[in-house]
Order: sequence, then C-alpha cells, then structure tokens
Amino acid sequence: LTGQIASRKDGGSWKGALTFSTNNDSSATDLVERMRIDGDGSVGIGTDAPSAALDVVVSSTVWAAEINQTNASNGDGLFVNTGSTASADYVASFRADNTNIFDVKANGNVGIGIASPTARLQINQVASDQSGAAALKVVGTAYGTNKAIHSYMDTSNATKSLLYVENSSGSVLNITGDGKSTFGGPVTIGAAGSGHDVMLHSTTSGQYWEWDASMSLTRYRDNTKAVFGNGD
Repeated sequence: LTGQIASRKDGGSWKGALTFSTNNDSSATDLVERMRIDGDGSVGIGTDAPSAALDVVVSSTVWAAEINQTNASNGDGLFVNTGSTASADYVASFRADNTNIFDVKANGNVGIGIASPTARLQINQVASDQSGAAALKVVGTAYGTNKAIHSYMDTSNATKSLLYVENSSGSVLNITGDGKSTFGGPVTIGAAGSGHDVMLHSTTSGQYWEWDASMSLTRYRDNTKAVFGNGD
C-alpha cells in the first residue's frame, strides 16, 4: 500500500478516530501514521495523542510549520484571535526547551524572557547570562527619521515619565513630560580629556553655567565670569 485512511476505535465503546498513513518507500507494507483526528476532534500531525485542537510534533531538521503568503500586494500572513482579554491567558507563546522566550498575553502585554509581563513590553535578561550582552539593543541607520529611539507622550505633565530608569536602590534617571530631568546620583558628561565643554542652560534666556575644556573657567548667570584655579 502507498497510503491509507482508516477508522479506528479510540477509547470508549463508540469513540473512534480517523488515521491518515503513507508509505515512506521502505517496503510494500510499511505504512506510517502521519495524521490523526481523534474522537474529540483534535488533530495530531506526527503524534497519535494530540493535546490541542491542532498538535504538530516534528523530530527532524526541517521547520515544524511554515506559512507562506505569496500575494505581494495585500496578502496577510497569520491571524490569531482569542476571546479573552485576561492577563493570565495567552494569545501566543514561544518557548525553547519549555522555557518562555516570547509571550503575547491576552491583555496586550508582551514579554521577552518572562511569561507574565506587567508592562506593554517587558524584557527580562536571564540571571545566569554572563556574556555581557545587553537585554535590549537598538541600532539606528542614517536613513528615514534618523532616530534610533523616539519616545513620545501626549502630555507635558510633570508627574508623567517619558523615561524612567532605576536600579535596586531606586531612581537613577527620570525624564518627565515637562522636559525636566532628575538624576539620582553624580552626573558625568563627556569623557576625561575629551576637550568638550559642558553647558547647563536655565529656562531663562541668557542664563547658564559653563565649564570649559580645561575646567579652569566657569561662566554663570548672564555671561559674568568666575575663574578658578589660576589666582584670579
């Protein structure tokens, strides 16, 4: 036989299953079951005991599944929908060796390296990762808008954060909606010996602090000079 569709008993007295078998050309009678529809309506490909509505099991070097939309004008690739909006439910879950690597929850949160993200996007680095690789790396190009990262918030509220950075001791950097930046520790601008001036401008025009490259000259207020370190 080259192929066979058979009806088999599947558990209870009247519970049955349909099996689809093909011959891999080993011998004239060497039929191998490839797909099964069990008595509950679940479909198994590569397994005779499907644990989901569609269960595909592959043990080879090829892709377990491939979806290819060839319509180049307006063709869509994959549509997934769930009726739940609960944070406990998944829209999709991708795992490696049964470890969560990418999860989309029904409440819209996305987790990379975490199964239960508490933000729209949460990225958790593996605690044992000693490679020095960043948890998130953004690389921009010299084209388009010329922005590697663009953070926007439709408010100028001082209590809302455009960017909030913290460590185990608390806030390190907070940039609020009104454009103000708060640092939780010392601030270093420019590398030592880089020759760069540092200027801090106030909200009033013409008022600022400036340190020159040698760090011997400080200007402040409305360009009044104060010189340090040379006896003046």
